[in-house]
Amino acid sequence: MVTPPIRSKAGYKIARKTGLKYLRLRITQCHQNIHNLQTKIQELMQKLDDHLPREDMLALQNVVQHTSKTISEQLADTHARKIDDLISKVTRPSTVVDQEKWVVNISKQVLTPVEITALRKGLNFSITTTKVSVSKILSSIETGI
Repeated sequence: MVTPPIRSKAGYKIARKTGLKYLRLRITQCHQNIHNLQTKIQELMQKLDDHLPREDMLALQNVVQHTSKTISEQLADTHARKIDDLISKVTRPSTVVDQEKWVVNISKQVLTPVEITALRKGLNFSITTTKVSVSKILSSIETGI
């Protein structure tokens, strides 16, 4: 995902296309790296085949295949376990409830929707008046002085 320097609809469209082109380039490079490594493996196997007796070469190939299969299975199990853990964290309902921010109405008075909304804001919220009374502010300041 590329973040556009100009945040507009056209900018995001260009960024999306650019991101897809980078993805295609990365996939192409990965395929090229795989091809290069396969070529290198073939060259090294040919050198080993020239230097080792046939039965030793077969034993070595069996050990390498067994080891690579075991490691591949271990990695697949690890990745499957990680994805299962992530999915269970996302889909699992939260059993821990933070009661610190709860407000319980212990009075018998029914609250209006506006009062409930104000209480939901929490302690860091203050209700302001719609009209500021300049005369009250000035009289408070004069009284304080």
